[in-house]
Amino acid sequence: MKKSILILILIAFSVINYSVETTEGIYAKILILEKEINNSNDSETIKLAKIKSMMFLHIKNNYTLEKGKWYYGLFKLSAKVDNETFEIINPSYAKDKKSVFYKDFLLKNANPETFIVLFGRYSRDNQSVYYRNDKIPGADPITFKALNFFYAVDKSNAYLWGDKISVADLSTFEVLNGKIAKDSKNIYVEGKVVTFDRDTFKALGETHSMDKNNVYYFDRPIVGADPITFREINETYAVDSKNVYAYDKILPNADPKSFISGCSNNTGADKVNFYFKEKVVDERTFALNTSVNCEIR
Repeated sequence: MKKSILILILIAFSVINYSVETTEGIYAKILILEKEINNSNDSETIKLAKIKSMMFLHIKNNYTLEKGKWYYGLFKLSAKVDNETFEIINPSYAKDKKSVFYKDFLLKNANPETFIVLFGRYSRDNQSVYYRNDKIPGADPITFKALNFFYAVDKSNAYLWGDKISVADLSTFEVLNGKIAKDSKNIYVEGKVVTFDRDTFKALGETHSMDKNNVYYFDRPIVGADPITFREINETYAVDSKNVYAYDKILPNADPKSFISGCSNNTGADKVNFYFKEKVVDERTFALNTSVNCEIR
């Protein structure tokens, strides 16, 4: 199994064709982390899930220079880059004297002199606000504030994923956790009003919550979930003392004690199986969906 892992890593790097220095640096980091994982007491399934998740996270989320051209992961930047002034701001943003980039995408008309990253995928310059590589129409760059990866506000509106949403009281709007927020009048899940009990409501993660009546996945009750031992694994999965849950349903035969998240929010593994969404999958399917969806937000 270890040989197959190393072969996969070498194939990935040969396809990406990074510069020697960059390849050596990333490869050395992966080998160190791989050794630490293999020396643990985890099952072989858990070890492999951790290694593949870690491998794709490092491979996909890096700016690299190869033969005078800049790449983000596998993709060449979408506009000509001035190498002398190119600056990596963080794992998702970069700029040169003329342009600003979100991953491999050009932020059209963004001003590199005044550009700053606010939080996650939100950013601004002196004239505009951006979500990923798209300008947010009408957003005020002076008062705009990113609250987390998903929500933001300015003097006039609240936003989710860069889109305006309707809230009852903008002045009291706040994020509780992930995609769950509230103001003085309502609780919001993914920007939509939900009728949970306000006095006992508690956000448990990005997509899970509870009140005196139920544990919820978004706005859907998870029947039979134990509120005392319930915890979120990622946006798709959660566990309690007896079960693993995919979305709002029990994931049959999954082990809650060993269950972990994959690199992406719709993959996971326990001591026996790999999972994608609500299904048991083979190693290849797990790796494929981890590689496609694994990213730094």
